[in-house]
Amino acid sequence: MLIRFTSLWEHMEYDRVGSRGHLFTWMKPYHTNVYVIDAPKHVFIVDTFLGPAPMEEVKARLNREGVVGKTIVVFNTHADYDHYWGNQVFEGSLIVGHESALRRIRTQGEEGLKENRGQMMGEVHLTPPNLLFRKKLTFAEDHVEFFHTPGHTGDSSSCYDSVDGVLLPGDNLEAPYPYVNLLNLKEYTQSLEEYVKLGAKTIIPGHDPPQSDGNLLRQNLDYIRGVASGHVDLAAMNQRELRAHYPNTVRLAELYLEKADNNKTKAYYGEALRVLDLLGSSPENVDRRTEIATRLKNLG
Repeated sequence: MLIRFTSLWEHMEYDRVGSRGHLFTWMKPYHTNVYVIDAPKHVFIVDTFLGPAPMEEVKARLNREGVVGKTIVVFNTHADYDHYWGNQVFEGSLIVGHESALRRIRTQGEEGLKENRGQMMGEVHLTPPNLLFRKKLTFAEDHVEFFHTPGHTGDSSSCYDSVDGVLLPGDNLEAPYPYVNLLNLKEYTQSLEEYVKLGAKTIIPGHDPPQSDGNLLRQNLDYIRGVASGHVDLAAMNQRELRAHYPNTVRLAELYLEKADNNKTKAYYGEALRVLDLLGSSPENVDRRTEIATRLKNLG
């Protein structure tokens, strides 16, 4: 059950989910969710958005809702900046993340601050996870578990609340298709198949509304399977799906170029050109076509 309340804050929406879930959503600069589980022993906060300002709003709303007096545990689904920049508000609490998320923050965090500074909501001080896991971490008394689900990134991990049947997959699920950043498609497929086995009642992706019918999970799984097998039906895609698929074709070409696999690089650049043909001749797509054609020419 999802119950929506009108927020007192201009940019934040607040929903109740199930028996113990609190969903906070922002639509600017893009749709982003932060989820809170008010469990018997702990309050779990899944992801912390773009800085301290929105997390102070979350704390204030939780206080108004009577969610007080319990130990806070923060969980970062992965180390993309828009999922952990608000961690500093909970400094001193347990902050959980996959062990490779800590490595990403240490090696990429400062660069991310510089590149995305315009999205900060309050002054950000990088605060990495202080409790790491490799495969799974379970809070048995609270019926909450965190588990490694590589896909969108290598450090991507998920949260499952077995009381309400709520799955938080981070950015592994996205409408219409997720971003493919790595050549880890076998692992990505396995992660999505693990979600199917869970049979969650509600799935709340990092950047989309709550899902209760399983359609987005099935669609994303079919897509990743298709990309992994090299059999993606462009003719069956609508314009939105083609726009989502295009950057993945370019990214896959770049990844194979890094591996010096010129045949697959050319194949994915060729697929990118076919996608652009289906999208039409907007000025942006004309520029893209020119760029991809130049890259293909340089490959010989």
